[in-house]
Amino acid sequence: MLINYVIGLCKKEKNWPSTFADLGYSVQLIEQTLRVTSGKTVKPDIVAVSNRTVHCLAIDCKGGVTVEEDQLSRYSEMRAEDLARWIDSPPNSDTFEFDVCLADFQEEHDEVAAHSDPFPIVTFGQNELSRTRDFKSDEINKALSDPISLRGMTPPLSYYPFSDQDDEQHITKKVMQILLHIALKTARGGPSALDGRVIESDEILSKVHPLWDLISEEHKGRLRNRVIRIFQRLLDSELKGHVEAVEERRGYKIQGPLNNFTKKCEELLTQPPIESFGS
Repeated sequence: MLINYVIGLCKKEKNWPSTFADLGYSVQLIEQTLRVTSGKTVKPDIVAVSNRTVHCLAIDCKGGVTVEEDQLSRYSEMRAEDLARWIDSPPNSDTFEFDVCLADFQEEHDEVAAHSDPFPIVTFGQNELSRTRDFKSDEINKALSDPISLRGMTPPLSYYPFSDQDDEQHITKKVMQILLHIALKTARGGPSALDGRVIESDEILSKVHPLWDLISEEHKGRLRNRVIRIFQRLLDSELKGHVEAVEERRGYKIQGPLNNFTKKCEELLTQPPIESFGS
């Protein structure tokens, strides 16, 4: 959720603050391991860059996760050149700066704030977005000088629909969506959802992960492995017959096969974890 919330700040969302987007920030990296000057590594959840402010944000999302002192120590050793080598068209200026920033929810904020000095924090509360500590960028400090109301707004959740750490049930729902997407296109000449190679492609995975191209290769590999494993288990279950029915439908007779596919998905999701399917 936090990753989606932060990415939303870098977008022009109708129902979400565009605080960072208004300052020219766009997301360039997601979960990319970076080697700092000392030789140690860090892995910010999001790296966003603004050519307008000649500034970069390396954002670590702390959603219920304990702040580790070793991690913050490694971030303290990061230098601008450590980021610049990964950034696509970095700001061409000797004044290029960056901030390591934490993002958290209000419920965990006291704990995060107590162990994260001197890094700034953006905090998402039930009704407002607020800032703790100063950024190096005066423009960000000005934009977040007062809490920003979140009342009546709809948090974005589709930019980063799942990670390799999410529970099986959540990822299974997304894989079911992929299966249906492929099966619907099969009748119009597309590849079959029963072909295991199809689900491995970046083209298909980018349809459920809108920012797939920005995700690090290492994280893509873990995500792809989990998706393939769940995909194969689903096709070892009774869902396979319903996928075939959607693919083999005649003309516009889709309602029956589609309803049956949906019902079987709902049934499977109420059963024990997906690992037991087909076992």
